[in-house]
Amino acid sequence: MTRMRPFFPKEDYIVSCSYLEIYMERVNDLLSDDGKGGPVQNLPVKEDAQKGFFVPGLEEKIVTSAEEVLSLIARSSRSHVVFILKIESQNEAGFEGGSGPPGSNSAGVPTTTKLGKLNLVDLAGNERVALASAGTEDAKKIAEEGKVINTSLFFLSECISKLAARAATKGGKKALDAIHVPYRDSKLTRILQVGGEGTGGEASRWAA
Repeated sequence: MTRMRPFFPKEDYIVSCSYLEIYMERVNDLLSDDGKGGPVQNLPVKEDAQKGFFVPGLEEKIVTSAEEVLSLIARSSRSHVVFILKIESQNEAGFEGGSGPPGSNSAGVPTTTKLGKLNLVDLAGNERVALASAGTEDAKKIAEEGKVINTSLFFLSECISKLAARAATKGGKKALDAIHVPYRDSKLTRILQVGGEGTGGEASRWAA
């Protein structure tokens, strides 16, 4: 953020990160601690008219350097993982603690808060099937994991296909509404919905 200061001297930035896995359709918070050395597990995915889909209680850590960001992803996973990077910018005078009320500068002039989100997704594959075939791991468990992984990947591909069709549609709102994007079919697509279309006035992207 210090590199951006010369270009945007009147802006302050807050960068925060979240890190979760989706294992067997359960959302686990990889930045949290359940008190037993593991992550807090099976968090719900809820929907809000303004936020879209979100995970209540998901840990969010403020970071100030690339080193801090890298330290957060030390915990590995054998399923889909999503690293969420949020950048919030606001005019310095409008931050809490300034002489003006929230959302305005010291002269009482309203300020604008901008929020950007980047979802970095590491999609699980079926590499462990070979281990099961070799008898080194529980074949039944791996087969169950593989089935859930393949199902979620199918629903993700369906969402991407429908989003591409919506983008290519030259009709109006009615034509767009006729192309249903099946976000609700899996936890992965629900969590990534804001990255696909954007809700709540924030700019979002996702990369896998």
